[in-house]
Amino acid sequence: MLGIKNPSKMIYSINKRGSILAFQQTKLPSKMSGVVYIIKLTDSNSIKIGCTANFEQRQTSLVREYGGFNVIHVSEPHSTYKATEKKMHSAFAQYRIGSTEFFSVESSEAARAFNSEAVQVLNRIVSSSAIIISDNEYLSLSEIALLLEASKKTPRYGARNYAICLISYRYALGINDIASLTWDNLDFKKGTFTIDGKVYKLYRHVKNALNEFNQTKQGYLFKSERNKPLSYRMIQKVAEGLSDNCNIGFTVYHKMFRASRAYHLVERGENFKTVKDFLRIKQDKYVARFFAYNEAKPLIEVD
Repeated sequence: MLGIKNPSKMIYSINKRGSILAFQQTKLPSKMSGVVYIIKLTDSNSIKIGCTANFEQRQTSLVREYGGFNVIHVSEPHSTYKATEKKMHSAFAQYRIGSTEFFSVESSEAARAFNSEAVQVLNRIVSSSAIIISDNEYLSLSEIALLLEASKKTPRYGARNYAICLISYRYALGINDIASLTWDNLDFKKGTFTIDGKVYKLYRHVKNALNEFNQTKQGYLFKSERNKPLSYRMIQKVAEGLSDNCNIGFTVYHKMFRASRAYHLVERGENFKTVKDFLRIKQDKYVARFFAYNEAKPLIEVD
């Protein structure tokens, strides 16, 4: 079981009944994604190409630093906005003023031509890289609780779907993990849940959820009506069906449970190694992404 390094950083808890207690928190998407913007200062022909995670907040500081300006273009939010900014600076290096984010254009006519080309190049970089991401890759705890509650109300398979969603979040399981689980992974006497050779604590609310939908405790954990393991598509449909059941406002994908669990671990102050071990990830670079959008820093160097 994970130890809490700093109780003051804990932003969620689970009561004795297994319910998630959601506290007010700031969602990570604003840190996960950002935009590249192009502005022109009103008192000169200088054009600035910069990036920020929150352009609305950034405008206040821009006014304070440079006075009035006109917004030429703001890109779609995407995960590698800092890399996009560097590509823009490289593409228009001949106009760049030193190592700053400003570009020098001699006349208003030249500025208009520059702006038009810059917008086209920026849109091309964003779209060709396929880096626009969903702000909902990360689910807040209140959203997780909402989805879990909605899963219970699924016609015919409410207990099964609730168990799938609950353990997918609690143990950060992907679709392939869910499909391959058998009752042999569970040891009710020892209170353990073994996944890929790693032993986890079997939480009481998880045990209760599993008992509610299956009493036989044989074969695969989650089976179809034909007594075969659920297909990847069926597991995905369980998550997608929650979108309509709770009117959450966006399409839910199964991978969101695993990703959200990772972000929540980082938020509450767990270190790099703890998160890596919990997620059962071998390569550091795939763990680093969860730290890249949070104030917490990895404890090791990652390429």
